[in-house]
Amino acid sequence: MVVALAVGVLLLLVTGGTIVFLRSGDGDGGRTPAAQQQQQTTGQAANADPGVPVTREPETTYGEPAPAGALPTGADTTEPETEPETETGPTAVATTPLGAGSEQAPVAELEQIWRDDASTISFQGQYAAQIATKYPGIVDPLQTTVHGSHTFMAADILAEHRSLRDAHGSADHPVVLIKSTDYSKRQKINGHFLWGTFAVGHFADADAVHAWCETQFAELTAAKRANQCVPRRLNPGR
Repeated sequence: MVVALAVGVLLLLVTGGTIVFLRSGDGDGGRTPAAQQQQQTTGQAANADPGVPVTREPETTYGEPAPAGALPTGADTTEPETEPETETGPTAVATTPLGAGSEQAPVAELEQIWRDDASTISFQGQYAAQIATKYPGIVDPLQTTVHGSHTFMAADILAEHRSLRDAHGSADHPVVLIKSTDYSKRQKINGHFLWGTFAVGHFADADAVHAWCETQFAELTAAKRANQCVPRRLNPGR
């Protein structure tokens, strides 16, 4: 009896030990502590299937933060273009500054004559005889002022215009004062417009102007007459 009881206890202990041993193996898959340490080292999850490697997400690295005000890569860093400055050439300076001293009165009178004549002239491409064209300070080697100079100032231009107007103006071909900036290319020389004295009226063509010039300035040589009286077309300003 005693012996049978002892054998039964022994069997119970052996069976319980086996159960404990098997239950111990359920948690670690029968792996030794060394194998468990290797699993942790290789990063394999505890509940992963044996033999299947676990893929680890690569670590994301970040560069240094961009300094404040930096432009993104590929941004247009071209400097804005600046327009070049426009340089103007020097202009001729008259011997006596225009409008200074004795020039003020003749300039004012020229302006008045020009304004009065402007209402009588239209620019439609008609022919006219240009018999004088000058600006204050111009030098004409073929003509002289009443004082014998080749340099014409405002007073000299006014005196010449009056003389030509009285000597050559007529009902058929009145003589008028025009600025070079009133017609055609609006010409300037060295920054100055020119005072032009013209005989207008009906001229059929350039030959008609030449015939008029030969009659009006018969006393001049051909060279001086060509300098004094020439055909012009009074085209609209452009």
